[in-house]
Amino acid sequence: MLGVAERSEEKLIWEEWKRITRFLESSRISFAREELLWASLEVKDKSNISLVTSKGKSKYSVALLDHLVAIKNHDVLFSLVLTSTYALAESYARLKLGLQDDDDLAGGIESWGRKVLAITGHDWPDVLDGLAGIVEVSAVRNAYAHGARTVNKKMINRFVAHNLSSPWALGSDLALTYELVETYRARIKSFMRFGNNKKRSLVAKNVSSDKKTSTRKKIKS
Repeated sequence: MLGVAERSEEKLIWEEWKRITRFLESSRISFAREELLWASLEVKDKSNISLVTSKGKSKYSVALLDHLVAIKNHDVLFSLVLTSTYALAESYARLKLGLQDDDDLAGGIESWGRKVLAITGHDWPDVLDGLAGIVEVSAVRNAYAHGARTVNKKMINRFVAHNLSSPWALGSDLALTYELVETYRARIKSFMRFGNNKKRSLVAKNVSSDKKTSTRKKIKS
């Protein structure tokens, strides 16, 4: 049974999860509205327009066309959201394993994540997209955190070490999309839910639709 302090810390983690979600969605709304705003204005030559912002002694100037390119590419936004979400999973693991905030989580998520799941009698096959899915999330997060945008040998080796097939070829370009970030966040949430033994955990995809249909028929009969 969770103590009061642990429940409070866990609540803060999930509140931060919601805040990150709002940041992601509100940012996308803001970017879309900004694009629509400039598209609706009857400006003959946008190449001669610059935008300037200032705060105190700090001043920033950008050509309108460069500004529009910047808000159209959400790669930086997605990497920030993924990195922040993954950090919550690490905080969650430290909480469940009784570690301090500055304690290292050794062995990668495939190792410390399994320890968290074992507390509630679960393992990676229970989690959405399994071990391969969570290793992919971790590998992409690490790549973006260190400025890498192509698949390297170290990323491939993490899959090989567990007899898993890599989702990419060596040297492939990495590109975060909204759909991909949503998938990665769903995998992390599934891990955290099963680590807390929640009955409403996200169901792993390896449960076939046929099995679900069969279960429904049995219930009806």
